[in-house]
Amino acid sequence: MAIQHEKLPLFGLQFHPESIATEQGMEILKNFLNY
Repeated sequence: MAIQHEKLPLFGLQFHPESIATEQGMEILKNFLNY
């Protein structure tokens, strides 16, 4: 789950890389941090 402020450059993320349903967990996290 993620949120973004409508006007300010603020982002939030709830992420569980240990989830068995997330096969690309590390790639998703890297992409978010590099954004």
